[in-house]
Amino acid sequence: MRCYTIQQNNSEPGIYITWNGNHTAGIEIGSNLLVEASGLLYENIIENQINKIDRISIQKKQDNWFLVKEQNKDQEEILIFIREKLFNVDNTTLIIKTKKDKKAPCPNRVKTINVTGTNRCPLCDVDLGVPIDDYPGNCKYLHPDNGIAYDYEKKNSSNFYASSKHFEIARGIHKIDVIDDEKDTVTIFEWLGKLSKGITYELNITGSSDIIYLHWSGKELDYWRNPKEGTTPIQITNKKNDILIEDPKFLEPSQDIIFTDEQKLVVHHDYGPALVFAVAGSGKTTCLVYRIERLVREGLFPPEKILVSSFNKMAVEEIHSKLRRWSCCQPVDVRTLHSLGLSILKKARLQKNIPLSYSYEDPEALKKKIVFEAIKIARGKNVYYGDILDNLDIDDFLSYVEKCKTNIDYADLNEANLPNQGLQQATQAKAPQNLPWYLDLYRLYEEVRKTNNWITYDDMLLEGWESLISYPEILNFFRQKYSCVLIDEFQDINKVQHAILDLLIDEHRNYMAIGDDDQTIYQWRGADPNYIIEFEKRYQAKKYILSLNFRSTATQVLLANEVIQHNKIRSKKTLHLYRTEKGLSQIIPAQNPQSMVNDIVDFFHKKFNEGLLSEDIVILVRLYSQTPIIESAFIKNDIDYQIIGNVPFYQRGEIRLFLDYLRIGLYELFISEKRNFEIDNAWNAWMNIYHQPPRYIKRKVARRIFEQVKEKQDTFSNTLKYHAPFTGNSREKVLNLAEHLEWLASNINNDEPSILLKNLDQKMKISQYLMNRYSRLEKKEEIQDEVRNFFDYCRDFKNVHELLEHFDTLAESQNIHKNSSRRVTIMSIHQAKGKEWDYVLIPHVNHGIIPFTGNEIFEEERRLFYVAVTRAKKFLNIYTIDSKKPSQFLSETDAEKLLQSFYRTESILSSDIQKASFEDLLTLLTHHQIKLYQKILAPWWNSLPTDWEKLFKRLTRLLTYLERIPLNMNISIPNIKRNLWFEIPQGQLYPEEIDIQEFPGIEKHINQEIQQKIKHCFLSEEWPPKKKVIHSNFGEGEVIMTYKGKTGNCYLDIYFPTHGQK
Repeated sequence: MRCYTIQQNNSEPGIYITWNGNHTAGIEIGSNLLVEASGLLYENIIENQINKIDRISIQKKQDNWFLVKEQNKDQEEILIFIREKLFNVDNTTLIIKTKKDKKAPCPNRVKTINVTGTNRCPLCDVDLGVPIDDYPGNCKYLHPDNGIAYDYEKKNSSNFYASSKHFEIARGIHKIDVIDDEKDTVTIFEWLGKLSKGITYELNITGSSDIIYLHWSGKELDYWRNPKEGTTPIQITNKKNDILIEDPKFLEPSQDIIFTDEQKLVVHHDYGPALVFAVAGSGKTTCLVYRIERLVREGLFPPEKILVSSFNKMAVEEIHSKLRRWSCCQPVDVRTLHSLGLSILKKARLQKNIPLSYSYEDPEALKKKIVFEAIKIARGKNVYYGDILDNLDIDDFLSYVEKCKTNIDYADLNEANLPNQGLQQATQAKAPQNLPWYLDLYRLYEEVRKTNNWITYDDMLLEGWESLISYPEILNFFRQKYSCVLIDEFQDINKVQHAILDLLIDEHRNYMAIGDDDQTIYQWRGADPNYIIEFEKRYQAKKYILSLNFRSTATQVLLANEVIQHNKIRSKKTLHLYRTEKGLSQIIPAQNPQSMVNDIVDFFHKKFNEGLLSEDIVILVRLYSQTPIIESAFIKNDIDYQIIGNVPFYQRGEIRLFLDYLRIGLYELFISEKRNFEIDNAWNAWMNIYHQPPRYIKRKVARRIFEQVKEKQDTFSNTLKYHAPFTGNSREKVLNLAEHLEWLASNINNDEPSILLKNLDQKMKISQYLMNRYSRLEKKEEIQDEVRNFFDYCRDFKNVHELLEHFDTLAESQNIHKNSSRRVTIMSIHQAKGKEWDYVLIPHVNHGIIPFTGNEIFEEERRLFYVAVTRAKKFLNIYTIDSKKPSQFLSETDAEKLLQSFYRTESILSSDIQKASFEDLLTLLTHHQIKLYQKILAPWWNSLPTDWEKLFKRLTRLLTYLERIPLNMNISIPNIKRNLWFEIPQGQLYPEEIDIQEFPGIEKHINQEIQQKIKHCFLSEEWPPKKKVIHSNFGEGEVIMTYKGKTGNCYLDIYFPTHGQK
């Protein structure tokens, strides 16, 4: 470890700070520039004002070098990551020479790279940390939207590569080694980026920074912010042009991966509308970005004229990341559809001089702010639903607002002031059937928003659309701005997004939609699969299908196809297997839910002991109400877990409400018995229960009640009775609460917690109240399941005190993660969209959960199960419960038989065919799905170690035996021949003699009389098998076999269709 002291000048050895302007500071060791500081380190330098002497050291931690500041004896702060050995290199030069590219824009020219660092854009001089939408003009070239420099969580200006991120950034990045004439190797830089072909680069490495710019002749050619995944230089040579490194895996930009024929068609689509149906795991995003690169490289469209978008932010970030490898594609406009809508809106308002108050706070937080303002107005107007607003579920109401706006449903259509074109698509919003006042609150919500000129995520789209239809010059501007439009995840498009895109592409029709209608799982918030299904007809588009699944193994592909084909609203397509690796899919039945979770626990113990990492495995649930029983099993078995998209069940609002009632009941008992306890602990519980279910007690009254309980040491029930006469219309409800609390206190030590909770719910109708807060049927049923599972969980506790103590300690224990590599991830199927794991576990695959009966769109449930199945890369466990109704998705596909049949077929074909039994060969001969296997599972089929010639001969001989030997089993020879999946080999079909030993096991299906005939069977030239005959009594027939009787006479067995075998 080298230790230094920060100095203000370089009069003695140490680490020196040099000011470079533009919010950066250089850090030098002696005369060598070590690194240019920005972000947290720069802020630290400012805080210290270079007046305070800090102990600084360069330390190696886990094979990486860091600049570290000592804080005290036991603490140190990592200031910045230093690339290994960089400080030992000064002005080192190397040549990087790449393979020639005839299409390279500047072939055979030498370019010098000067490494510099800055926090400001060199083109427009804007601070790179501010939000992208505040940049002047159209300068987007080096801005945070194209990188990860902008800290989206903290929204601050210059957190480039903050210390907490450095270790993550350091993982797996490529290194470039300098090998000099003496063959000594020194790593000068751990990331450089992918270089263009046919160009020689001369590098003068003089330092490092958070941003690297590539300059040539005063022009900026490229830049890099962070490691670009999957890219390395092709060839590195020294000054003598000796090849030092060559990686043949990377070829020309559009040829560095091998495309399938289907993918090539997509990549090479030039002009006009195109629809790409891409099945799960088909590599659609890769096709998309390579098409963009080709369009730019071949000059079909200027990069700045190309718009690439998606509803899904994750999909946009993935596209952005993949396009970074090509500097020519940096000007391509890659953004979410919300961002597109906002850019349209801002352009319109700027041009029309309309004020726009756009807050940089979280737009989701802004929505809630608007709701709170609307509630204030509602109460001020004394609306009829004013008292209900205390218990408004804001998320549910905002979900209603979001769906209205995505469907172009206005709070007041008459006030919308839309042109005729808009009125043809817009509609008047309607309130949910059980929440009629939602529409009134929606109107107030819009009143607040418009008064303040606030824009939420939903308004970016709706008002963006309004701008296009209201201002022809704005529409014309954006039509001219984009000559080519590509939309990923098109199946998630909703009405307002579809309307915006339809307007933008109306003139040029260079419009490509990519998606999979079988993965439309967001209809509940406005997505409609018909937009992608009808795209081809609407735009007269060229249709492409990406059918190869690169992710899953054979059984997952087979099951997914069987599941999704039962949907009627879909474009017919089939997943085809790409991989040959052996995987496993299994349906695991359990007697009851507890047995199921025990199986899951055992599975995790086994796999973790085998060394499986948690990042390779996931549990996918349809509803978060499924998690309590799983979480409880994990807690009991000391298995660490995390839930993505929700909190642990014991922290959810509906569960906390029941627990808080128990707490207040316990306090009620303690007060009545004059026990000592800390009443302040009851505050949060009281403030949670006093208004749930609604009692219309004002908050200040609730505070007064609590203060009186605290001061007079009186019970809550007595205090409520005292205040009841002063609560107006709420008097009866207040007295009922007092009565319920008295009942709860008197029974809290008498009943088991689960029974007590059920009785409490029955008396106060808490779960009914919780369900009625939601407009969506799905959410109502989820709450019902959540509460039921919670009651079941409480069966394990003897008394309320033990139960509450358990829940009080749960949160604290779960926050202490034992081992992140063994932390189980649980998430919803919705959250899993676009992701993949080696192991996927799907519990509760029974009617009511999968499919969920609360979803009115049944086919969306089947799509959800399809998405879950196709997340698996290797292993899929589907858990069912015998005591519950089977899932339709498993019964209609006969999934158990489907998988068993596949595995038996695989086993037979992987064994010695000469030893195959009669049952094995008959299975193959009568297997009606083998043709399907050959078609959609071709890689698996072709990888089997089967001697096909021997197999076909044995199957052919068996077929001839079946034609000659009547078996006591139901076999239809015509059906077998009609569905035959192989060609019968040429040659003699009928053996001279029948030897039933040739097919072990066949004798069990032949009666004794026939077996005796078989012993004397022979092949007659005059009466060969299948010869047609006519009998005077029985009519037409076919010869089955010829045999000799005891007397030596010849006999024929003939099959007559009308009389059977004679």
